[in-house]
Amino acid sequence: MLKLSRILLLSFLLAAIAVQIASASERPIKSAVSKMRTKMEKHYVQIPVLYLTDRAETSSGFSGIRKYIVNCKHLMNYGTAKITVEADSDLTSLGTEKKLDWKESTANKAPEIEKIKTGDPKKNKAEFFANLKQAMERNGSNQICIFVHGAADPFDDAALDAAMLAYQKKCPMVLYSWPSIGKLKKYHVDEGNCEWTQQHFDMFWKDMEAFAAQNPVRITLVAHSMGNRVLARGLPVLSGTHLVSDVALVSPDIDAEVFQHDVMHFQNDGVAIRLYFSERDKVLSFTQMVYGGYYRLGEDAGAVLNMFKKDVSEEVTIDDTGAQPVKQPALKIDFTKLDRHWVGHHFPYSLVASMSNSGKPPEGYELVKGEAHKGNVYTRYESWHNDLKVPVSDDSATCLKVVKTSAASHGAPVSMKLNK
Repeated sequence: MLKLSRILLLSFLLAAIAVQIASASERPIKSAVSKMRTKMEKHYVQIPVLYLTDRAETSSGFSGIRKYIVNCKHLMNYGTAKITVEADSDLTSLGTEKKLDWKESTANKAPEIEKIKTGDPKKNKAEFFANLKQAMERNGSNQICIFVHGAADPFDDAALDAAMLAYQKKCPMVLYSWPSIGKLKKYHVDEGNCEWTQQHFDMFWKDMEAFAAQNPVRITLVAHSMGNRVLARGLPVLSGTHLVSDVALVSPDIDAEVFQHDVMHFQNDGVAIRLYFSERDKVLSFTQMVYGGYYRLGEDAGAVLNMFKKDVSEEVTIDDTGAQPVKQPALKIDFTKLDRHWVGHHFPYSLVASMSNSGKPPEGYELVKGEAHKGNVYTRYESWHNDLKVPVSDDSATCLKVVKTSAASHGAPVSMKLNK
């Protein structure tokens, strides 16, 4: 039986996370701008997000249950979700963004979920990829972004996350949406659905390979929270395809050692990998508790960050002396300063997009050298409670911390070489 202290701690974390999820679901719209706004007229833009999903259909969109309960036919639903987000200027001053088919919009405009329905599954897929090709041609670039959302994420919320990322990334966006219930108490159901969707994700990647054979493409692959499990399990399919330019693992809700197993045979072909984590993230502390105290990949724990040993193409100099760049297997980026609220686990849209586009944080922020901690108080408690003694290493786990520019002088500045 659970001890009283453990039950109280679990109840406290669950209540805090539930309150945050509830408040997030009630928000009329997410702000697309990281800086504080003055009292000026707000502007809104509608962004098209191409999507594919194996969720069950509803009259207005998609639910949180599987498209197939038994006898899966492995046929995806395709379409475009037109999502309104807040913009930092009116569309006339955005310039090149018009090439992305963005349109002026109004506050609180409901999502428009357009579904491709030709009556023939093969034609549905063909039309989806034709739309992707058109979006790339309109933008005049072969760069696209594919986003895989996390748990407790209804379809509309996942599409909103994708649109927010697209606003910052400024390239065609594809949302891969799997059946997430949207309720924390159904976390275990989401886990099953996340596993069930894997074959469909792998098949989609094969379709992307066929598409790329005729249409050269470079992909930014972004996964948040539990969505990182789909990405990690799909690495054998992704490996060696030469389609991915960079990968963002944002607050990964996956067992750290399981992830290490998943990447054992991953052949990196010049992909820039970035792991984003926050010391404020208590959602991962909760899942660590559920899994017996074993670390999650997205936790701010040195033992986890020291796992990354394989080289990748990105080179980082962690001092300002002009010394030979230090090859790091992945950039480990602490975005605690950008995380919001007590529970944390937020998605740092502008940071992920800026690092992908330029190799630098957004304006007003810098990266400084830092050292990982032993995790937050809940992380440390779970390791202690379950008597999990992590071997002590002589090498401290280094990471890069996001700080405001005015604070950058307190740490070692970071110069970066970005290989796309």
